[in-house]
Amino acid sequence: MLRLLTSLEPEVLARLEHNAHRVDLAAGLPPGTRLASKNGWITGVRHGAAVVHPHDAPPYALAVCYTGPLANGQDTGDPAARLLAGISSRVWACRHRLAPHVV
Repeated sequence: MLRLLTSLEPEVLARLEHNAHRVDLAAGLPPGTRLASKNGWITGVRHGAAVVHPHDAPPYALAVCYTGPLANGQDTGDPAARLLAGISSRVWACRHRLAPHVV
């Protein structure tokens, strides 16, 4: 997922900045953080991939896929969505130490 996302043309990434589902990875970021993301869910599976553009650090790419009982298949209220948001939040906290992704 990460390789696919980071190989997209800038015009396609710009479209992904308009993802209406601000759950999963996006939910773990401060409000207003720019990101190009794709997420999805069904019962038993939750995934998200994003190129995140912090205002104070270089852009970085992140992808998380979860398979297991936490993924109840709901848009909101899914425990797996909170898990992905928590991972995103922890990566955000380390953003100044990440290798930048050139977008």
